[in-house]
Amino acid sequence: MNSNKQGTKQMIQVTKRAATYRNACKRMHKQSIKLGSGAFANVFLKQADYPSAVKLARFNEECPGKDGYYNYLEAIISSDNPHLPKVMGAVLCKPRECNPYVKVELEPLVSIDELQLDELVHVLSTSFGMNADCLEYVTFDYLIDELVTKFARGCRDCYHDTYCWSAELRDVAVIINNLMHAGFTLDIHAGNIMFRRTPFGVQLVITDPLSFCRSSNNGRTFTV
Repeated sequence: MNSNKQGTKQMIQVTKRAATYRNACKRMHKQSIKLGSGAFANVFLKQADYPSAVKLARFNEECPGKDGYYNYLEAIISSDNPHLPKVMGAVLCKPRECNPYVKVELEPLVSIDELQLDELVHVLSTSFGMNADCLEYVTFDYLIDELVTKFARGCRDCYHDTYCWSAELRDVAVIINNLMHAGFTLDIHAGNIMFRRTPFGVQLVITDPLSFCRSSNNGRTFTV
């Protein structure tokens, strides 16, 4: 499968008729189940005709036009790569006199803490080419550290450390590496690596691997 294949080009919509980030989070909290939160984002489970996750991600106030998540989202929004989240819709919210944020509707995914040991072994063997027999008797925490370390190393040197990876995962590392060369900082940890359960086994999904762009001369920017 060609993981770079693009279907109908999906775009991030823009609206200025939006609530503030704080009020948007309060509204989602009343209407849905909160799945998690971080320094710059909150994620909710929306129960409708079909379940979906809604992520509200605010921009770093120091450089809102060079937000890592927004630029990553722009790069992956139309991809069918199995290691990228399936985006159902995305809106850049630019409320008056308030920092912008992005509202993204995504497929619900499974966190690393919800996996079984054999599922994590499956991910490391199918995606990273590791010998499953060698992983059978190690601890869950060791496997998490191994996964995060391997993926971070591959993103920094995606043409040397990824030779035994699956082609689809290598493509994701190339996308991230390109954004890193544009000035974005790698921010890989267990909290922004998720998983998709399928009839064929668990798939690794890279949801939010970058922080904001620290360079004043580089980075793909948008007008706030």
